[in-house]
Amino acid sequence: MYRSTLAALLLAALSSSAATAHAGGCSGGGGRPIVYPRPIYHPVVRERVVVKPVVHERVVAAKPAPQQPAPPAAPLPTVVSGSRLILDGMPFGRNQGSVEMKVGPLTMPVKVDNWNAQVVRIRMPEMDLDLALPAKLTVRRADGSLVTEKQVQLIPATPRLALNK
Repeated sequence: MYRSTLAALLLAALSSSAATAHAGGCSGGGGRPIVYPRPIYHPVVRERVVVKPVVHERVVAAKPAPQQPAPPAAPLPTVVSGSRLILDGMPFGRNQGSVEMKVGPLTMPVKVDNWNAQVVRIRMPEMDLDLALPAKLTVRRADGSLVTEKQVQLIPATPRLALNK
């Protein structure tokens, strides 16, 4: 395309100079008409924009395999407030140790009625409870070493009946 444009310009320039010489200069006297060169067109370059196709991803979460439900926890042994208990099954030692009961942040001593190497008889503290509370019994030997700790459910000594409802 560039060569054809250049050739057309050259031809136009030659013919224009020949016409001018033949017509007697710029006087515009009769002769051949003045020929103007063709307009020059520059090629237009258009960029090609390639758009990638849109990919839609779908994440599918598979349901996890059903798990076996955890076996229900064994219920805590119930202990009545103010009751007497016999503790056995542990080597308690010959000399009398101590027993404590912790209910929430409160720790209190438990009265020991009888202590020997195989069996300990205790009396739980009397508490005026409205509902059952979890408690922890801690048994220690005379030298202060831990024999055992046992979680229990402390329940009221006498059941109550609300008459106003």
